Amino acid sequence: MLLAEKIRDQIAPDETWGMKVEKRRWQGYRTRDIIAHLAPAIDRKVDLDQPDKLVRVDAVGGRVAVSVLRADDVFSSSAAGSLAPAPALPDGRPHQADDGDPLAVNSPAA
Repeated sequence: MLLAEKIRDQIAPDETWGMKVEKRRWQGYRTRDIIAHLAPAIDRKVDLDQPDKLVRVDAVGGRVAVSVLRADDVFSSSAAGSLAPAPALPDGRPHQADDGDPLAVNSPAA
């Protein structure tokens, strides 16, 4: 099952959702590319102000974590040691860390 399908399955058909992407030391995909890849498979209503579920994508260096959180869930970045290795760049190169600022987007649109 694709990652986007696993995310969708955690959001009930009657629930709304939003997406937040946090990137630190990341030279991989742009935020809009991440959103464009995941959002089409999540066939649920979008609510950017008060979603029932928040899809949070954290990219730190060469590692990525995806969480589906309820409004009352608390996200802790202290679990960073459990981040999965990031997929290779489209040209096959591994990700390299950079010193860019974190970038957060709450939009499923590119």
